[in-house]
Amino acid sequence: MTTPDGSSPPDTLGTGQFAAWQAMTEADAKAQMRGPISGFTTAQGNFHGKFDGYATGTDLADLQDRTQMLEGVIGYAHAYCTGGAPVGNADTFIPLNIPVGPAVGVTRTSNRFLLGSRGLWIAQGQIGYDSISGVLNTYINAQIRIYTPAGTLFAQRIAETVTSAQHTCTVQMPFVVPAAGYWAELWGFMGLARGIKGGSNWTGMSVQKESTETS
Repeated sequence: MTTPDGSSPPDTLGTGQFAAWQAMTEADAKAQMRGPISGFTTAQGNFHGKFDGYATGTDLADLQDRTQMLEGVIGYAHAYCTGGAPVGNADTFIPLNIPVGPAVGVTRTSNRFLLGSRGLWIAQGQIGYDSISGVLNTYINAQIRIYTPAGTLFAQRIAETVTSAQHTCTVQMPFVVPAAGYWAELWGFMGLARGIKGGSNWTGMSVQKESTETS
């Protein structure tokens, strides 16, 4: 069939092509059909090859760390007190004089923690008390205190008990600060001349940032 102007329609076989097609054997036809499949197999192999060196756990952890750093989520610090015998019968600042590991987004200054950014934080504190005898006031507590940059008490939580035996007070507090520059401190109350047990297994404090959101 020809078009009105005498030319062949598009995609038609010319005389030579038709003859070649007629002469094609079954083996020739199979070979031509395998060509595209072979190309697909090669492409598939190349695709899988791109991921041969991909360490999923390591790379995802690295990506998560980078994302959190960009969002300002990372912040943590840990420290403990070497102990001693405070005067007692009063709220007493507990110095966090020995750091534990690195601190990120937090600066340990004057034996307390200076928070480097706004957001939701969690503080955990523990104080180990020696046993005592012959003292009327056997009340003890552990306190987490948060102070503003100007030094005003901003938030506080207390865990308390009454005992003359050796005892450990633990306290935990989530809190939100609207800006950098707030202080997190460990305080306690003990009877006159009652000793605090020092060391990382008895008395210390940690702060960790959970979110950049403030509401």
